[in-house]
Amino acid sequence: MLSIRFFKNVPGWAVWTFKILIAALAIRFILQKVFTHESIDDLEAALKSLGDDNSRTLLYVVFLLMLINLFTETLKWKIIMRPLEKISPLRSFMAVLTGISVSFFVPNRSGEFVGRILYLSEADKIKASIVTVLASIAQLVITVSAGSLCLAFYFRTFVSSALLYYPLGAILLLVSGGLIFLFIYFPYWASRFASLKILNKFSGYISVLNLYRPKHFFVVLILSLLRYLVFVHQYYLLQKIFFPETPYAETLQMISIIYLALAVIPTFAFSEIGVRSSVALYYLSGIISNPVSITLATLSIWIINIAIPSIAGSVFFLSVKIKNGKTPGR
Repeated sequence: MLSIRFFKNVPGWAVWTFKILIAALAIRFILQKVFTHESIDDLEAALKSLGDDNSRTLLYVVFLLMLINLFTETLKWKIIMRPLEKISPLRSFMAVLTGISVSFFVPNRSGEFVGRILYLSEADKIKASIVTVLASIAQLVITVSAGSLCLAFYFRTFVSSALLYYPLGAILLLVSGGLIFLFIYFPYWASRFASLKILNKFSGYISVLNLYRPKHFFVVLILSLLRYLVFVHQYYLLQKIFFPETPYAETLQMISIIYLALAVIPTFAFSEIGVRSSVALYYLSGIISNPVSITLATLSIWIINIAIPSIAGSVFFLSVKIKNGKTPGR
């Protein structure tokens, strides 16, 4: 079992009761959010009515992409943690799922690092948290950059004035390229800013970035791009299942803008379905005439990429052995 020192002078049975209670409550809450959603009956009916082999095949591909998505994130975290602690692929995979489960109750799922560091036995937890958060920021950089580019093309359809459109497009392009550049060279900037007086007391933790070079952050960014392409196409395939006439290029463009909007709107995973549906209906209704299919695709992607991994992560949380803070022999 994996271990972490957490409670002092707490008997083992109480720790196990605590873990089981937390896991059970998390699973119950997730299932309740899924099965009480207003569109769940429509989704069940739609899935039962999938009569052609093509739709079924697309659904299988979506689930395959879910695994690719998780394994890519597993590889990304394993790589960025390598200078601090070597982690087995299985342990890294469990950490990723537990992180998703923990972040279910945190705005914009920003608390994944809390669940992941439970699986570290050697690395400094604060340094590991900093590096883990940076890996998550890489995904945000890709989401914002891709969404900004798509937003520039989207504005072209209704901004007729060249004097307004080109400066706006240039700003969005600079945002996209600037974020990528700043992230790749973040270790360089961090080492410079660490010398500032205001950051002196944090310099010991910021020094962890000296273990990394721009090439490491570039690799993390590439893996984040791969993940992005995976879940964007998942969304498209689900939309294709429920509305076969869904166009490819236009839908991918709108999906990128939807993810950009979701990245900047503060949401909790348990309340995210409603926000996702509202944003998706706003951007996709112009190219997809069936609003029900938009809602079903949005609900499905949430269940596949968030609810299912969260339930698995809640189960894996039981494998984390929480020990008291005493050191044997003292």
